[in-house]
Amino acid sequence: MNNKKIYVKNKNGNELRLSSSSIEETTKALRKNELRIIQEGGNTYYDVPAIILGEAVLTGINYPYPELISRRLLTSSAEDWNDIPVVVYHPYDNAKTLEVIEAELIGRVYKPQIIVNEDNYDEPFKLKVMVRLEESLLKKNAKGEKILDKINNGQLIELSTGYYLTDYIEQNGVYNGQPFNGIQLSIIPNHLAILPEDTDLGAYSIEKGAGLGRENELRTNKQGELMKERELLQKHGYSDTALDAMSDAELKLTSDLVANKAKNEKAEDADERFNRFKTEYLESDEFMTLVENKANEIVESEKLKTFRDNAWKELEGKTTLSREDLDAMPNKAVEVLLNALKSVEKPPTDSDAGSGGNEDETPEGVDFENN
Repeated sequence: MNNKKIYVKNKNGNELRLSSSSIEETTKALRKNELRIIQEGGNTYYDVPAIILGEAVLTGINYPYPELISRRLLTSSAEDWNDIPVVVYHPYDNAKTLEVIEAELIGRVYKPQIIVNEDNYDEPFKLKVMVRLEESLLKKNAKGEKILDKINNGQLIELSTGYYLTDYIEQNGVYNGQPFNGIQLSIIPNHLAILPEDTDLGAYSIEKGAGLGRENELRTNKQGELMKERELLQKHGYSDTALDAMSDAELKLTSDLVANKAKNEKAEDADERFNRFKTEYLESDEFMTLVENKANEIVESEKLKTFRDNAWKELEGKTTLSREDLDAMPNKAVEVLLNALKSVEKPPTDSDAGSGGNEDETPEGVDFENN
């Protein structure tokens, strides 16, 4: 590394000096994250590297429009992140209040560093820190075990920074192809929130190059775009050593091949399951019987509806029964009722007159209105 130094002033006007020893190069190969576990005084602590903020266009919570996180903001506020509380999700109040600390604190932020590519100062600056988490506090939190599992498995976890904006200008511009309408210049850090179950929720997300568990390398935009390819290949058994040995082109090509293979296998699996369904069920006697029974049910249902509709046409206004009463009656009872009505409405014949019957009589058990 060269001996070029950066001199800036913090919000109090004090000079903040970043020596070359605290600047990391991007030329280093991506390497496996290092997790330090410390036993001290009966407590267990986890020191986890993290990139928590960077030079980028963000649209955070309650932002009126996209804003640029400036280089000045990062360098002037870096030392102020020391000893900042770490919580799970954003608290509803100032994270430095005693009530929030007692209820939600799980760790602290230490060792802030500005990550710069000395070979190309046009690349975005980033703020890297060490997050010290206390196991006993994590286990009191409902999401603590999930955070511990992800840390121990080397998974990246989304983060979101909480801070008070103290200096700001309205200005339109474009940074790395992203338009913005304002520039954040100075902040007072308040807390670092871990988002254990969210993806790309933090304004400065894993996809943009942040995250708990992110090693202290500066990722160029091109490297950031390849992060998904690396993660895909890791899921399919590629080691970090193998991935580090690949060029960007090889990484992209291998990722595409693996993705297409997985996609084809999924399609083949779906076809296989459907073919098995057809041969084992759709063509079986059991399925054909089921279809026939269902068809017969439909036919019978339609017949019954037609029968009831026709019966009601005959009976409506000629009986005290309602349509609901009719539909509740067995078919045989409806048939008896229809036959009784027909016999009453049938004109008397000579044989009827000689039979000695009473023409005003109604069939026993049937109730008709007087017409």
